[in-house]
Amino acid sequence: MIAEYVAIFYLMCKGYRILAHRFKTPVGEIDVIITKKSILIAVEVKYRDNINDALGAISPASQKRIINTMKWYLSHTPRHHYDTIRMDVIAIGRFSIKHLDNAWQDNP
Repeated sequence: MIAEYVAIFYLMCKGYRILAHRFKTPVGEIDVIITKKSILIAVEVKYRDNINDALGAISPASQKRIINTMKWYLSHTPRHHYDTIRMDVIAIGRFSIKHLDNAWQDNP
């Protein structure tokens, strides 16, 4: 949980606007939902002692759950229009942080 707050602070410093933290739906949860300009982003936050372990900690099932949760979010917040929707990862190691833009795509 502390890693999520570190990620939020990091993202705010990079100019992103936080829309939701721990967004829960009937189909799943997204750690952080952010926006910048006309981009809507679901962010999965992973902490491990080693940053490479954190980067590899997101399973295909987790990716699909996040995609479905983002679709749910979009269907329930129609007042916004976004040109781009992406899924990012914030990987946090003991002494490092890495923001991986567009970490995966919605491939049917």
